[in-house]
Amino acid sequence: MFLIIGYVVVLLASLGTYAMHGDLLALWVPLEYVAIFGLMIGGFVAGNSGRAMKATLKALPQAMKGSMYNRALYMDERTLERKPHLTVLAEQMRDLIAGMGDINLNLLAAE
Repeated sequence: MFLIIGYVVVLLASLGTYAMHGDLLALWVPLEYVAIFGLMIGGFVAGNSGRAMKATLKALPQAMKGSMYNRALYMDERTLERKPHLTVLAEQMRDLIAGMGDINLNLLAAE
């Protein structure tokens, strides 16, 4: 049933728009947006079950809201992620420098 309704909406939207203007100039007027919107709705109705359409309409407000993952949250997470690495890196650099001092002392003692 939805398939038939969808095809009828698509057909009426596309043919109705071109019937009003009668030529390709219909592509350059605002009524084309009416045709595109009608084709989109008709295709959606024809291509989906009632259950899928209800689920889509139910999820639409959530999709229109902004993401909870914004730049501030991302930067905060990156800062938290880097701190352990910086601590490990600082310890490794400290050990490396301490080891280099031992190497220098050993070289001086060998001469």
